[in-house]
Amino acid sequence: MKVYYFKIKKIFYRFEDVLIEGTSFIRTTDKYLIPIEDFNILYFERLIVNTFLTTIKNNVSLNTNIVTFDIETYVKDGKFVPFACGWFEGEFMRTYYLTDFISSEEMLLQALTEMLIFNPNAKVYIHNFSNFDYMFLIKILFLSFIVSWI
Repeated sequence: MKVYYFKIKKIFYRFEDVLIEGTSFIRTTDKYLIPIEDFNILYFERLIVNTFLTTIKNNVSLNTNIVTFDIETYVKDGKFVPFACGWFEGEFMRTYYLTDFISSEEMLLQALTEMLIFNPNAKVYIHNFSNFDYMFLIKILFLSFIVSWI
């Protein structure tokens, strides 16, 4: 049974009841499926209308020259110490290990310098930069490079 409630010549509310058995039926509205048994509502199930993804035009000005950078650390005397880092630009990967350098600062400086030389116009994504890695990089960046704000 379909029911339409009109108000000022427009459909104000509509629903459809489908009898299941005896006094059990399912009421369907535009937004809900409502099972009713013995005239008591069992639950509300929201009907979701999905819209599927559509293709979009390619962004011709999109910079796909992206480099990722990450630092790995260990704890020594209650402090985090970088022992490895590396960068990847999509085809070429370069890794640096503390065992090859005098200090972790020297290792990070070498990694940043080479990354910027080999990828001068790239956007760099630094994993966990805002929460952790910046502590190791900020001093090296300001002491060893000319840093300007965008």
